[in-house]
Amino acid sequence: MTDNFSSLRYALFPMLISISDTPTNERGPRHMRSILAAIHHASSRKYPVSFLIGRHEQQVGLYCRFPGLLHRLIKGQFHAKYPDCTIELLEEDVLDCPVGYETWSMNLHLRPDLFPILRYQQFEDVIHNEVDDPIGGVLQAVAPDSSHVQAMIELTVFPANARRIRYSQTSVEQLARPFFRKYRSFARQYAFFISSPKHWQRILAGLFSQFFASQREERFVSDEELNKTSSRMHDNEKDLQAASVKLGQHLFEVQLNLIVYAPAGQKQNAVHKLQEMAAILNKFTEPRLGLFQSSSISKNDTKLKQRGFLLSDEELATLWHLPTSSVRDVSLQTTHSRRL
Repeated sequence: MTDNFSSLRYALFPMLISISDTPTNERGPRHMRSILAAIHHASSRKYPVSFLIGRHEQQVGLYCRFPGLLHRLIKGQFHAKYPDCTIELLEEDVLDCPVGYETWSMNLHLRPDLFPILRYQQFEDVIHNEVDDPIGGVLQAVAPDSSHVQAMIELTVFPANARRIRYSQTSVEQLARPFFRKYRSFARQYAFFISSPKHWQRILAGLFSQFFASQREERFVSDEELNKTSSRMHDNEKDLQAASVKLGQHLFEVQLNLIVYAPAGQKQNAVHKLQEMAAILNKFTEPRLGLFQSSSISKNDTKLKQRGFLLSDEELATLWHLPTSSVRDVSLQTTHSRRL
């Protein structure tokens, strides 16, 4: 009886691990994407997974929080794709707000989320054979500095349901209509409203499309544009093609929360740090496709209550992966010896 209770407790209670690799690691987002594909099939809205970038013992590191029943899968996948990585089980509260500090938070939402953010292949310089690891700037924003402010980024993810995926795919097909092709400003507003976290805005966009964009018109965009796969580097990729490729991948619903712990009376420093992190994360976006929009700053760590935004496994791997050897000058948790 006791063993069964312990097994149930292990399966349901959240676990927190830190993941680090050697300074010579060359395995980047491409390998993380394979891990996310496995997590996509194993997790659910009831059992979400959180990917964190935060500070512990004066070092910035990568952390993962998940229910205990996913422990074997996640640990095995990380060791398979990053053979030299070190995984350490931590107490659940090690990243919580220190005593005497106040918590300030901000939520980011990608709008419109029909289109992709920049993906890791777009940070590669093929001509000079160089890779600008995009996670370096994010780690630097969270790394310890001269202030007493502590920052953390949390991405809580679970698989997007089939209904939402179909809804998004239909929205992209609507954007292929001649009306939206002719009036780009209306197309921009439609995409912005149809992917809104507010239900009334999505209804308004649907009604507009039904009564105006679809009347007496036939689509003139061939299936080739919506169904054509893009190149590995995503170069010369048209907007609707990029959206179609994104929606055909493993899709997660994501809640992105920025958190800052600051000593009492240092609200302004906390606000500046939140704004800095939001600005750095927008380097992953393209203004013509979409931007991370920030919520109002609130005291205490408030989880996002509205629905999250869509990210593919490719996009999520770009935002969160084990840093490669190109990331330097950051007080980063590393593994000092290779795993046997």
